[in-house]
Amino acid sequence: MPETPGAYLQKYKGISFQGVMGHESIHITKYRSSMKNDDSTGDVREKSYWDLRNFIKKRGDNYGGGKNGAIHAFTDSGHFYSDLLAPMPYVHVDLEILRAMFTGVGRPQDFKPLLRVIDVYLTRAEISEKRFKELGWTKFGWDMVPFSVQEYANQLLGVDCRGFVGAYLRDNYPKIRDTKNDMSFSIDSYNKGNASYQNYDKKKPWGKAFRRVDDPAEVRPGDLLVKCNNGDKKRHVSVIHSVGLADSMGVQATTAESRGGKGLCQLTDRLRRLKKKHQSGKNDRNWEHHGCHYNFVLSPR
Repeated sequence: MPETPGAYLQKYKGISFQGVMGHESIHITKYRSSMKNDDSTGDVREKSYWDLRNFIKKRGDNYGGGKNGAIHAFTDSGHFYSDLLAPMPYVHVDLEILRAMFTGVGRPQDFKPLLRVIDVYLTRAEISEKRFKELGWTKFGWDMVPFSVQEYANQLLGVDCRGFVGAYLRDNYPKIRDTKNDMSFSIDSYNKGNASYQNYDKKKPWGKAFRRVDDPAEVRPGDLLVKCNNGDKKRHVSVIHSVGLADSMGVQATTAESRGGKGLCQLTDRLRRLKKKHQSGKNDRNWEHHGCHYNFVLSPR
């Protein structure tokens, strides 16, 4: 049985690992999106990611040849060995997942090992005052390298709506593979025609991964609310955690989602159908929940 979206959301609140100074429990609850589309922190996250990556791989002007605290070992198979890691002296580093963590994507279990590496980085990397400013960390009011993994996570890591839903589907509906290469939920793939919400393609073994729901009485926990790009570049996706009483035009519903300004949260409101009948062939925004208008309600098959 799939776990409830609300229970899955809670896994991001308290990711436990053995840190340099002992046991750590880190909350990954902030809203972070693609670095290219986020003007507020995107550039800082991009630079921070590359500095961390270069530290791990012991490359570049700052860390090449083991300079500036890069005294660990990193193998071709992706194993990061450090005397600061205990009780297990190494962590496997997936560089694709590492980048995803800075762009709003990642499952709780993906964050866990890489937070250990970040802990070593914050403890050992010798970041000069000049480099500190180049990374843009003065933006966060840090006076020195943040030795707190939680503080680092608050400013640079997190998940966005597509990242959270993609993670939930990967862990709870393993037969569904309608996710992009970056492991997130591909929102706009459901806005390319009347049948696209069914992900229908005979060449793909996961065809018809979802069923569109038009009747509020048929809305169930685990269904997705999808707001596609209708030319205004505004998109969103959330997962229904629980439902209450329904009538012909709506149902009381609680969602699990990640929203800008709120981060990972649960929101309760009436899920209203704005029009009595979906217009065939038109992907109009026919649903509303907590101030957001959605195109579809999709039920995983």
